[in-house]
Amino acid sequence: MNNKIKIIIIVILLLLAFAVFLVLVRPALQQNTDITNQIEEQKETNNQLEAALEGLVEARDDFHMFYAQYQKYAVELPSQSNIQVLANEIYNISQFAETKLQTINFDETSAEEDSIGVIEINMVVTGPYHHILVFLRAFESMPRITRVESIELNYAADGYPEMTAVLIGKTFYQMAE
Repeated sequence: MNNKIKIIIIVILLLLAFAVFLVLVRPALQQNTDITNQIEEQKETNNQLEAALEGLVEARDDFHMFYAQYQKYAVELPSQSNIQVLANEIYNISQFAETKLQTINFDETSAEEDSIGVIEINMVVTGPYHHILVFLRAFESMPRITRVESIELNYAADGYPEMTAVLIGKTFYQMAE
């Protein structure tokens, strides 16, 4: 074989190798480049979505915080007078303090502001002095806003240790608009 034929065979082999490269390898490289670009775009989209999700999570947390505060204030200042619930709460306090709730009267009025209602509570409670103090502390620490306006302590007819407490208190509620 002479050198011309060897050169022609080498050139043909190089051309075949180049053709194989163009037909097989180059499309795979192009596809790999396209997939890499898509991955980068997807990473950028994921980062944007994570930032948006973080904002939504913060908004949800803020909502839960505000809702919890609303629930707290709704208990402290109910949206209706609900005297029956109030009477049950005071009765439960009396049982807790081991006192006897002799009488309880409610008088609803409105405050200076039209949106706040006031319930005046007149109670007569009997029991030992320390039990009446427990009753007072429990009444003043109710979840609902309450205030003792006046108290009058007298010995009961039976004498010491029984006492009678005449209490005047107030609680408030939001009036319907």
